[in-house]
Amino acid sequence: MREDSLKAFTITDSFLGFKDKRDVTKETRGVAVDGSQNCIIVDGEKIGVRPGFEYVGGRSTDRYGIQGGGSWKPSSGDQIMWRSYFNDTNGIIEVYFDDAWETLDEGMDNGKFRTTTYWDTTESIDLLIMVEGTADIMAWSGATATFASATANTLTLEGTDTWGEKRWLGAGTRGGRVKDDTGVWREFEYTGGEGTTTLTGVTVDLTAFVITAGNPILQSLRVTADTPSATAKNNFVGVYKQHLFCFNEENRIILASILNDYTDFTAASSPRLPGESISLTIDEVPTAWAVAPTGSSLYIQTLNYYYQFTFADSADLTKQGYDLEPTYMPNGGASNNLAISNIKNYITMITSEPTFDTLGNVLNVEGIRSTSLSDDIKKYMDDSEVDESAAGYYKNNSYLSIKSSDDFGSNNNILIRNLQKNYWETPWTLPSLLTFEHNGVLYAHDPSQKNTFKLLQGYSDGKNGIVEGAPISAKWFSSWDNFDLPFNQKEFDLIWVSGYITPSTKLRFYVSYDFGAYTQSFELLGTNEDVILTPSGGGIGYYSLGSRSLGGRGETLSETGLRRFRGFVTIPVRSFYEMQWSVQSNGVNYRWELCEIGFNVRKTNCQSNNLKFN
Repeated sequence: MREDSLKAFTITDSFLGFKDKRDVTKETRGVAVDGSQNCIIVDGEKIGVRPGFEYVGGRSTDRYGIQGGGSWKPSSGDQIMWRSYFNDTNGIIEVYFDDAWETLDEGMDNGKFRTTTYWDTTESIDLLIMVEGTADIMAWSGATATFASATANTLTLEGTDTWGEKRWLGAGTRGGRVKDDTGVWREFEYTGGEGTTTLTGVTVDLTAFVITAGNPILQSLRVTADTPSATAKNNFVGVYKQHLFCFNEENRIILASILNDYTDFTAASSPRLPGESISLTIDEVPTAWAVAPTGSSLYIQTLNYYYQFTFADSADLTKQGYDLEPTYMPNGGASNNLAISNIKNYITMITSEPTFDTLGNVLNVEGIRSTSLSDDIKKYMDDSEVDESAAGYYKNNSYLSIKSSDDFGSNNNILIRNLQKNYWETPWTLPSLLTFEHNGVLYAHDPSQKNTFKLLQGYSDGKNGIVEGAPISAKWFSSWDNFDLPFNQKEFDLIWVSGYITPSTKLRFYVSYDFGAYTQSFELLGTNEDVILTPSGGGIGYYSLGSRSLGGRGETLSETGLRRFRGFVTIPVRSFYEMQWSVQSNGVNYRWELCEIGFNVRKTNCQSNNLKFN
């Protein structure tokens, strides 16, 4: 390589995430622009293909999209993953138990369940409160067990923990369901035995069925009908200071239960006494709710308002009123009840404008304020549809499940905001009703089929057991660059690239001139020994060079199978004014990281300039 060829290289070695607002000729070097997808910033300094996903509990081809779900961490016991859907006849609720999806209830109305957690002072455990847009309020203890044996009116579980220690209810009408060997769930009620390993007063003779030891047993839902009233339509619920708030998406009246009893909505006295029920009337129908990070107030959202609700005690503490302070934010409220979440000291929300905002305290500003985080991707957000969007959080990143346009019937993209580095990742082309953390791992529910995904796993989309999934189409498009010489024609004949690649990967580089006037490309194979450092004895290319951080996961270089590459690519000279480069891959288990890319750009010797208008 001649020395004069190596002069005046323009190197990009800092990658600044995805932006879609300014003209693509004005964006900063190192930014990904429109068309980019399925890439991720690695360690805050390199770009690479995003990880894939695995199916949880196997893949289903049933076109029953998941309409509700997530992960619930009860006050005792293990974290519980659940989901709900409509099977064209009934609403179904499933829980993930012993590595399989088990049916908690198959007789619901529509399957669009929304939940909150409520402390039961009688049972001294928390309950998962569930609603689906009807007048029923359901409660589940989260209790599970496995079958050991039964008599005509008893049921014994496996293990030494008592039924009560496993969160089985001990008061009121209570029941369960056990799965027989034909897959049919057998419902029963019981009256005692929670302090032992054997329930008594079981209302069904379970010996009439073939039930093998180890079969699952689930606590049944406890249903309270006609609550708050027979005409109620409970679309979503929230809890604030042990009052259950019921929200109807078509009614501006919001009702809340008495203190410590989510089933009692008896009308309050006048003036209201502490602990009595609550009735609010707001200016628009509600879309979402959240508790302030300090716990000092409840925020009720509509499309154009947020309302701050707080209790107000009388001086002698014998009466208790409440304050409801509205703040007008045109199109600034959460778009729906999944589009809002709490992150540390802030509430985050996807608004109907649409934007992605934080709601919290701002330095030197009195009161709570809204701040947009999505200005850098304004064009993308403007094209999106957010009526079913959802906001989640995982390891210092916000995950937005969204429709890339109104052409899609359900969410088909995930957007990730790195809250530490303050940039956006390129869009991920994955269907997601919502993302959620379960036992320290990130998951998503599929809104178009009856599937649940374990994210950030491997490098194919949809691994099912040992069968690999579909290829991941990763694309990073740079901004159009005039190399600070807008009036001059330019040229180059060398490209410098360095990074990491696995042996099975094919990585393709593209260079486009003057908005598609001409494109050149070259391919890097992970087996190209001319530019890739391959293992030899002790393992050149596998030395300890720190860890990778992909979506919160840490891996050493040797664990990834990545090998170092670096080298020059010669390319035919072509004059241009503006140039865009891209790096792309599309394969199963393709994995790469790009550290640097550079061009020996120089002005052409040609003195003519063809940019005159006349």
